[in-house]
Amino acid sequence: MSIELLREEIQEADIIVPGVFKLSAGEESGIYADVKKVLGYPKIRRHIAEVILGRLDDRTTAIAADTGGSNPLGTELSSLSGLPLTSVRKEINDHGRNTIIDGYVPGSEDKITAVEDVFSSGKSLLRVSRLVELRGAEIIDCFVVVNRGDTSRFPFPIDYLFNLEEFRLVDNEVSETI
Repeated sequence: MSIELLREEIQEADIIVPGVFKLSAGEESGIYADVKKVLGYPKIRRHIAEVILGRLDDRTTAIAADTGGSNPLGTELSSLSGLPLTSVRKEINDHGRNTIIDGYVPGSEDKITAVEDVFSSGKSLLRVSRLVELRGAEIIDCFVVVNRGDTSRFPFPIDYLFNLEEFRLVDNEVSETI
């Protein structure tokens, strides 16, 4: 799967949409990257995972993802690669084993690649990475599907498939670059 074809699939599925939206970090935006929508498109979800898999660091021993929007992508990547998945909750659950990590619990021997659907402020990806580090594992890379923020000061290596600006929006038969 080429990155160009993947971009076309994402655009055709209306995952990048114009409008007025409040982002998770609190600010408003005229463009929304609804990457969670790929939940309904297994072909696109698989293609995203295949592109990431082609770039995955060979040292990776496990995938980490937030149990929210990035978990389906983490699950797909885990399935394709055969690597275990560490799913990090937003908070410790108050039932069962009272854990914040579901699935594979990494240790000091693990080299982790974390995945996220959209990078705006990096808050969610940072939380996942820090909690995995507390278990002794090393974050060796982070993959984001759509980057809409400043990754230059992020404390972990970060790679993204698309910048938000790479998408073209069509509205009332007029195409404009973001």
